[in-house]
Amino acid sequence: MPHYWGKILVVTKDELVPKYYSESALKLAIYRYADKPYGIKKVQKGGNGRQMLIDFDSLSMDVQN
Repeated sequence: MPHYWGKILVVTKDELVPKYYSESALKLAIYRYADKPYGIKKVQKGGNGRQMLIDFDSLSMDVQN
């Protein structure tokens, strides 16, 4: 379920991994589009008790619905 992180609408990695992406495919997609103005974008890196947050607006329409 998307929620606001500051002013950005985000989803967690756990919401995407089992249903839409495998963990390796998600990491690869984030790496592939990191320097491009389009594609999936990571907002917060996960680790040390934090969850990886992904920008909801950068997801495809199929995943957003």
